Amino acid sequence: EKLVFVTAYNLVGAAHGGLSMGEVAGKHGEEVGAMCRELASFVRYTLSVSLFSGLDDRLADYARTMEFLPTRLDAGAFPFTSGYFYRYAKMAGTRTNPAGIKVEIPDTTPLHTEYLLEARDRGLVGKELLDAA
Repeated sequence: EKLVFVTAYNLVGAAHGGLSMGEVAGKHGEEVGAMCRELASFVRYTLSVSLFSGLDDRLADYARTMEFLPTRLDAGAFPFTSGYFYRYAKMAGTRTNPAGIKVEIPDTTPLHTEYLLEARDRGLVGKELLDAA
């Protein structure tokens, strides 16, 4: 849950101008809730870790306890947070298997990728961090 929390709340908060954790929960609950569910689903299938239902509500309650903690995209933590999810997102696209059949691989976290690329375009995340993921 911590991976999902740190990744989703910091990314949504930074994308909205560096809001605090509590502001993200209060003002952008639907957005961050959707991202939490998306990331939790990904974690379930890549790490074989199931998270209890009600995750987005639990994480919103937790964020409200840290009402004034600012959100940010930390370059040092990036490989272990958003970078972890983005590494898999970069695998999306058309691939050809050994039999010569083209297979479309979807982005497994499209909402996260959308926010991350928007953050890059706004200068919140360096292109070098995304390339290194």
